[in-house]
Amino acid sequence: MNNAHFKRIIQTSLLLAMILILVMTYSMLWQTQIKTPYIRQTADFLAFYTAGEIAEKDGPQYVYDQEKQLAVQERIQGKEKEPNELLSYNHLPYLIPILNLLSSNDYTASFMRWGFFLLTLQLISTMILSRLIRFGEKTENLLFFIGILLFYPTFISILKGQDSVIMLLGLSIFTLAFAKKKDTLAGIGLSLATVRPHIALFLAIPFLIKRRRIFWAFTVSASLLAIFSITLIGQDGTRQFVELLTISSRGEGYYLKPEVMFNLIGILARRLPFIAHGMLESIAWGIFGAGLLASAFLWWKSKKITFAHLGLGILFSVLTAPHLHYHDLAITVIPLLLGISIAIKKTAPEKLVALPLGLAFILFINQYLPQMYLIPYTAMFTGIFFFAKEIVNTHKKTE
Repeated sequence: MNNAHFKRIIQTSLLLAMILILVMTYSMLWQTQIKTPYIRQTADFLAFYTAGEIAEKDGPQYVYDQEKQLAVQERIQGKEKEPNELLSYNHLPYLIPILNLLSSNDYTASFMRWGFFLLTLQLISTMILSRLIRFGEKTENLLFFIGILLFYPTFISILKGQDSVIMLLGLSIFTLAFAKKKDTLAGIGLSLATVRPHIALFLAIPFLIKRRRIFWAFTVSASLLAIFSITLIGQDGTRQFVELLTISSRGEGYYLKPEVMFNLIGILARRLPFIAHGMLESIAWGIFGAGLLASAFLWWKSKKITFAHLGLGILFSVLTAPHLHYHDLAITVIPLLLGISIAIKKTAPEKLVALPLGLAFILFINQYLPQMYLIPYTAMFTGIFFFAKEIVNTHKKTE
């Protein structure tokens, strides 16, 4: 057996081991959550289930009634709760019909249906994103596909019952359509990312400067979703929705702590814990505005919008977002793939094919280390440096 063959066996064994560990761990964590009342009853899905149950029993127009939300959660958890303990459903109304469809009187069964729904969306996103890059061998394409599918932050979104997977699906459609120069479809895909409106707006507004069809397609699609939402919940429901958003923006309530966020404001909150929530919120929106202006300026100065611009824009949107938790890092798989699509032109493809799986495994291990913030931030800032360097080099070549 020569050294090259032995090295290949070792590499294959390591990759299979990583896949097996991730799949087994994800399955065990899911089973533990479903079987453990306290874990499943305090998961983020509780907010989504609350919306589905209220829509079923009282109608969509009452979904954002805080008293009704509190009553549902007290029943599920079997105890009285203070108003500031409410895990509020403050997400956009157009998800309500889906939640209504997937929810029943059985909370656990509803959680399982929602999890399967999110997993299906993740599979669709993976199928879309894997088309960005094609490798020479089927085994390489399969490994690449598995790496995207098992991306750790995406699993956290599914485990918690969060809708970050829907945002990922929208951005997956947007990214592939951008690559294929199907700008109308790109804008429609981007509108699905409005489950996190600040992320969607951050990415959409610069396209008002270049490739405007994307911006206008996004605007029309997002407006239709807004009209549908307002029609669904009515005037009083819209008012209650705005009130809940106001509470969230002040950092009040359950699971809205900025000190656990994976953005720039999270760094500030952890380093300077004495800053009041109100001041922190003002700083957060200031950072968001500055990031948006910087992104728009870059679009304006560039002759052509490339994958590097898109990757940089997504990472900027994540870091400057006023509110961003770990499960929202699911969308960072897209800058990773965009970086690979750039690097593959300059290096051997076999050196890059395992990167998604490798990063998924590293992020999984990182969650069990004392310093859980270091690797995600390092990966994001490395990506920013890579894309910025690529943009500068491209600009020099076109001068």
